[in-house]
Amino acid sequence: MKTVILVRHGKSSWEYGVGDQDRPLQERGISDAHLVSTEFKSLSRDIDSVYSSPANRALHTCMIFLRTLHYPLEKLTIS
Repeated sequence: MKTVILVRHGKSSWEYGVGDQDRPLQERGISDAHLVSTEFKSLSRDIDSVYSSPANRALHTCMIFLRTLHYPLEKLTIS
């Protein structure tokens, strides 16, 4: 049986006057993504696929996870 794991992006910022798609993560969002990805890594789960929204905050969170997990970037699907 397959398991689907959903991860929400970290805390984002409304301070920059950009569209919703372009909102960046706040420092807290970056820190939280590092903490959660490190904890997730300790679970030793096999990952078959990774998908991310192209939104800045979601993709940044995803990249933090991929780097922490040493997951190959070429296997990431952005949609």
